[in-house]
Amino acid sequence: MSLNNPILDTYLTLNPTNPNLLNLNFDKLKILQINLQRSKSAQTQLLQTISNNQYHIILCQEPYTFKNDIRGIPLSFNAYFNKHSSNIKCLTLINTPINPISLLIEDNIIVLWLNLLPHPLILINIYANPNGNLKEILNKIKPFLNKFKNCLILILGDFNSQNSIWNYPTTNNRGKIMESFISSSNLNLLNNINSPPTFTGPNGVGWPDLSLCNDLLFTFIQNWRVLEDNSCSDHNYIEMIIDKPSFISINKRFNSNKHNKKFINKLQQHSLHLNTLIDSCSNLSDLDNLTEKLINTCKQTAEETLSYRNPTKIFKLKWWNPQLKTLKNKTKALRRRFKNIQDHTEKTYYILQYKKAQATYKKEILQAKLKSWQDYCTRTNSAYSVIEKIATNKIFKPTNFVPLQTTQQDSQISNSIFTNLLEFSFPDDPTNTPITPTSSNTNIEPPFTKTELKITIKKLNKTKAPGMDGIDNGLVKLIYRAIPNTLLNFYNTCLRLQYFPKIFKIGQIIYFLKKDKPANIPNSYRPICLLSAIGKVLERLITNRLKLAGLSFLRK
Repeated sequence: MSLNNPILDTYLTLNPTNPNLLNLNFDKLKILQINLQRSKSAQTQLLQTISNNQYHIILCQEPYTFKNDIRGIPLSFNAYFNKHSSNIKCLTLINTPINPISLLIEDNIIVLWLNLLPHPLILINIYANPNGNLKEILNKIKPFLNKFKNCLILILGDFNSQNSIWNYPTTNNRGKIMESFISSSNLNLLNNINSPPTFTGPNGVGWPDLSLCNDLLFTFIQNWRVLEDNSCSDHNYIEMIIDKPSFISINKRFNSNKHNKKFINKLQQHSLHLNTLIDSCSNLSDLDNLTEKLINTCKQTAEETLSYRNPTKIFKLKWWNPQLKTLKNKTKALRRRFKNIQDHTEKTYYILQYKKAQATYKKEILQAKLKSWQDYCTRTNSAYSVIEKIATNKIFKPTNFVPLQTTQQDSQISNSIFTNLLEFSFPDDPTNTPITPTSSNTNIEPPFTKTELKITIKKLNKTKAPGMDGIDNGLVKLIYRAIPNTLLNFYNTCLRLQYFPKIFKIGQIIYFLKKDKPANIPNSYRPICLLSAIGKVLERLITNRLKLAGLSFLRK
């Protein structure tokens, strides 16, 4: 079963090595680069450009900041920048479920490791101040080029260096340093010698923005080009496509809101066989096998009748309107007009007209965005909406992992990081001893009732994440609707044998970075474990019984 998304060129397939995972496949990766010149309107215009073209990765230099923070970026994006700096020069946006590892994040350098398969991608974002030390910046990224030779490497940035190789009429000292770096590092320059300028300012044009890659990636780069679109910045957009099929593994999660009648009817056909297995269950080994059979039957039925939840969201703007599109086209036409006119007097006239139209356009897009946000806040009545989460800083973001102090930096860096974290968080236990019932008396506790199970299922939160089996609370509710008696008999069998099945103890570990803690120390992470939702129902049934027993004891 696959879920196609032609706009993003992504689709889901089963992971052949792990049936509990899905592969999110990318036929192509669309990448955009731009220097925003710290302009709020340029950063706002960037969002419209991303919305129109659905770029996966965006690398920005000199982003707009407010109170030493990046503002105006959609919550669906993963943003990487130096959060502890008052002089942010680089910003990398990831518009996919990819969760990179941050190898280096400084004011003017961001190095990310993207776990794309079969070949990881090293993504380097650089801003070199025209008055800064270019050699020092290049020396910082050289170790990564040596350590990750077997990975795909892409370097994008504003290097502020002039060289005739990339269209400048002369070569300055910074251009020589850059040329020497490209040659000694065996990198390929993607800039086309016939391309338009990447910078068009009041004092002339230039090509300060460069795109570099290693030999492994070079053959997969397609359609590198400078876009002559209105960016509200003196720099132009640079677009490229990595035409190499790749994928990342993600957790499987079913969409239980659609086609649920098919699922219920299909699962009901298995109820007789499951009830037979439950009736014949007499020992712990039988119960473990029965639990696996129940979970696999539910998963197989879901595979046949339900679709998967697609983690890729199409980013759309609410504030973009036809009037803004008309203004944008007008500024684009005026810019094209003055660039093609040779007469100085007429050229000056159209430059002034272009600047007026550009100023009007910048003002209008900022006002449209502000009005859209004000309207949204006015329409929202709930006290616990996304507005409350933003105000109280409760927006969930994936943990930004960095190499630990003991991590070996190579092409298997992600495995090394998580192995180190697991060894620290969960040291080896003594050899497990077989678990046997504490008492042969099986009538100590009465069976669970239909009412108990109904109330427990009703209280399940459908937004909670599933365990390794991909069965979330929404799907558990469907299972209960389809085979309520079978589910009740299963839980009562667990109670009768006084045993919690082994498969319910297998979970997925998720790590959260503790507030204000260094990310390169294992003790800075708080682990949580995502367990089976079916097992959690059994856990709650038992917990409710214990609560009742405790209350009865207190009343005596």
